[in-house]
Amino acid sequence: EEMTDPFASPTATPGVPCPSCQRSVPQAQLQMSESGTLVCGYCAAAPQMAAAESDNASRRKSMFIGALSSVGIGALSFCVEARGIFFLLPLVAIGSAVMILISCVRDPDAKRDLGWRYAPTLILSAIGIFIALGALAVQIFVRMA
Repeated sequence: EEMTDPFASPTATPGVPCPSCQRSVPQAQLQMSESGTLVCGYCAAAPQMAAAESDNASRRKSMFIGALSSVGIGALSFCVEARGIFFLLPLVAIGSAVMILISCVRDPDAKRDLGWRYAPTLILSAIGIFIALGALAVQIFVRMA
């Protein structure tokens, strides 16, 4: 019986060029693209990756509206009490504004996708936090008095 070395590098299978990018790929690793041709895994996944990036860009652009709404919810919480739970609306405004701030700062593509809305998004989020904290302080002060 012949023993084979389990740590020996396997013999390379001859590859075929991908019709799209000309990268050499083993025949067994070719995949069907959306157009019906056999391509490498990178080229097969390219349309899905482009669609995902477009969705992410749309989500990033909606952060401006979220920051604006946190200001509105914070202002609204001065006048409206949600079924006796006085701290609910301010906490919603604070939570959404904090998450938008964190997302803007941590996401390296947010500045590119938001464009001119980037700085106003950060400023509106901070304003929303301060307005909601003020409303929460007023509600607590009114209840204590």
